[in-house]
Amino acid sequence: MWSSVTMTSEADMISQIEEWILNLHLEEPTEICKKLEEWRQLKRYIVDSHNQSLHKKRTLVRGSPEFIEAREGKQKWAARQVYLKSIIRKVGGCLILDCTTHHPPGTPARALDDESTGQASTISKNKTDMDTTTPQSNELEQGNTEEFQVVSPRKAAKNPALETAAPPIKTRNKYQQLAEEKIYPVSISLKPQGNYKQTIKEIFEKFPGTENRWFHDFIIITPTSEESRVQILALLNEKQAEYLLNESSLDRPIKIVIKQLSEDTDPQDIVDDLSSRGYVINRISQMRNYKLKKLLPMFLLEIKKTGNYKNIYNEKNICYFRTKIKTYRRKPKAIICYNCSGFYHAARTCHLKPKRIKCGGEHATRDCIIKEKLPESKCANCGESGHIAAWKGCKAFPVIPKRSIRTYADAAAGKIEKTTGRTTEEKPSTPQDFSDIKESLQAIKEIKSLLEEFPTLLEAAHLCKAAKTRTENVLIVLNALVGV
Repeated sequence: MWSSVTMTSEADMISQIEEWILNLHLEEPTEICKKLEEWRQLKRYIVDSHNQSLHKKRTLVRGSPEFIEAREGKQKWAARQVYLKSIIRKVGGCLILDCTTHHPPGTPARALDDESTGQASTISKNKTDMDTTTPQSNELEQGNTEEFQVVSPRKAAKNPALETAAPPIKTRNKYQQLAEEKIYPVSISLKPQGNYKQTIKEIFEKFPGTENRWFHDFIIITPTSEESRVQILALLNEKQAEYLLNESSLDRPIKIVIKQLSEDTDPQDIVDDLSSRGYVINRISQMRNYKLKKLLPMFLLEIKKTGNYKNIYNEKNICYFRTKIKTYRRKPKAIICYNCSGFYHAARTCHLKPKRIKCGGEHATRDCIIKEKLPESKCANCGESGHIAAWKGCKAFPVIPKRSIRTYADAAAGKIEKTTGRTTEEKPSTPQDFSDIKESLQAIKEIKSLLEEFPTLLEAAHLCKAAKTRTENVLIVLNALVGV
């Protein structure tokens, strides 16, 4: 059967059929009858296989591997069907006139293929030893000598167009960047001081591929590997350079807030519960209201990015209570370092020169021996007295402008978005301004006490409005005082 042949054996089969066709005039009528019956069964199998491939292709998804395979199979069976029809036309009908298989009783002799009806048989021309004087033979020859009738285009079968795989549809998700997490590499922020250019040159020559760039007041050094980073840090420590360590975004822990727990819950119980589930807790602290000096039923946790750490948001029960877990939303303000009193970095990654937040001394805040309140503090950033480095009114304190919420109506009206933060032209309030306000309030208090002692002064003030000279004003005030 045709289903079990390969491409090589199929080519051999076709070559054998062609050779058999060339030697057709040497074959016996019985052998031709057997071949025609075999080809008729083979034709039925090809038609059924073609219909199955067509039905399978219609049920598959266009462009899929199964669809392409079914389409190629349909084309192969169609090509085999056309080839077999052409072979049957060349052979013609069965030469055995009383054959019950190809010439049933009561029907005229005809060819095997329906489309070959009326065509001349090539076998009848080559078989000279057969009796051509019989009525049946004459009738067959008369039927085969009819003129070929041209079929109208409307009734003729159209050549099936080869179906091609549809090109893939390119889609783009404009919100894909929101889902993707930006990855920042590990880097070092070097503070430029002294002969820093020589240090940068030495790093660039010793560690090829290292990237150096300016970022605000620091030089960002991005090494190529962790080994290079360790060696660069050893070089900077040897030269006593000041720098900051910038953690990779993969090494930076995530911060979450656990709600709906009692304020009496022990934080260690939360750590033990989450650790048993495979989470690594770096730090935990209970949130508090500093104005009311009261602990809140909320706990802030830092979870290391190891394992299935993102599943923490799916946890519903902690310490046998139903809870809610939310992402920690930090206020839009600059964080201050408790080592150098700088901004935008933490003390654990700071290797700068230490400065005390309150007294401005060259030591870290945690190492300061002064525990009581200072009568007059000194800022470690601007150098002025009367405030600490964390005071928002300090001229060195970074200001993050707050952007107002812009509505669709404002956008349609063309209104310009305004910032509610402090602008650069506005001068921050200083301790001297507060002292002036205090003196003014004190003066108002003294005037009030004076009017209570001399009530006629208020009437004299109204009379002074009508006076024309300074002398008259003095006489009016003196008369008011003497009259009392």
